[in-house]
Amino acid sequence: MLAIWLAFTINFLLQSCIAILCFWSERASALERLLFIPYLFLSGLVAPLEVFPPELRAAAHWTPFPLMVAFPAQLLAGGPVTIGASFAAAPRRGRRQRAFSSRAMFYRLGDR
Repeated sequence: MLAIWLAFTINFLLQSCIAILCFWSERASALERLLFIPYLFLSGLVAPLEVFPPELRAAAHWTPFPLMVAFPAQLLAGGPVTIGASFAAAPRRGRRQRAFSSRAMFYRLGDR
């Protein structure tokens, strides 16, 4: 259950960054589509990450997208979960820190 809440939190932070970017752009739907296309493919919604080539799979695991769909789905299905794709590896790579700092940076820039 914690994985689902953390996946929601990551998705919320990404959506807030897009919403904050809309202060400068009038095309909110275009910015949303810019985020939706990589989310669709790199999260495991279109195809499981295991069928991707190893290089693309490794690149996908450096993005937050697999943590939003693939990891909670594997966890809930009882499948094997690797530590490289889990939330435990996220703080070591600085994903949460980058998400929070980029959100704060976008907010400060829009506040001016």
